[in-house]
Amino acid sequence: LTTPPGQEVTLHSVNPGIEVFDGRVRYQLLPGQQVRVESGMWPFAGGKLLLQPTLLDFSADHPRRLMFDVSNVDAALFLQRYEFENISATGTFDGILPTVFDADGGRVEGGMLTSRAGGSLAYVGELGNHDLGMMGNMAFGALKALKYDSLVIRLNGRIDGDMVTDVGFSGLAQGEGVSNGLLTRWLRGLPFTFSIRINAPFRQ
Repeated sequence: LTTPPGQEVTLHSVNPGIEVFDGRVRYQLLPGQQVRVESGMWPFAGGKLLLQPTLLDFSADHPRRLMFDVSNVDAALFLQRYEFENISATGTFDGILPTVFDADGGRVEGGMLTSRAGGSLAYVGELGNHDLGMMGNMAFGALKALKYDSLVIRLNGRIDGDMVTDVGFSGLAQGEGVSNGLLTRWLRGLPFTFSIRINAPFRQ
């Protein structure tokens, strides 16, 4: 079975590490059980998730690689859409999500999201309420209200299992939301650099 170019299919949802909805993929069926993907696009948190052109060969059992581009994603809309709790953020992000699908399932290899410019970040989760010692309390105090000038998220791991997420950002603490007045004054305007590694299913 073959087709001319420009065929189109609509997809209710697809999960290249982050589930997205209401996509459109243009393609062509070629001889020998091959599919030429011409383009793919999904609305994504105020921006777009784009599938780069590729050739998929279904005549043999081998890994299939898809490259997704992330464009103009709004951090606040992303967190709201996927119901992340205890964290809020602003900023606009672009990046790539290289994915590999084989007999063992799907995984992201070398995914990266990068902020276009500065933004804000606030974490008010359970960890911040524990006594973590002076430096730990200072770090989580800064995370209650931080203005960052750059933020990078790197993703590697299984789509349906553990994902290693490395988050790196730097910025100035705003000294908000910290109960200790002296600590608040110390934190305000203090520069911080964070390097965080999370090994868990992505949305956890």
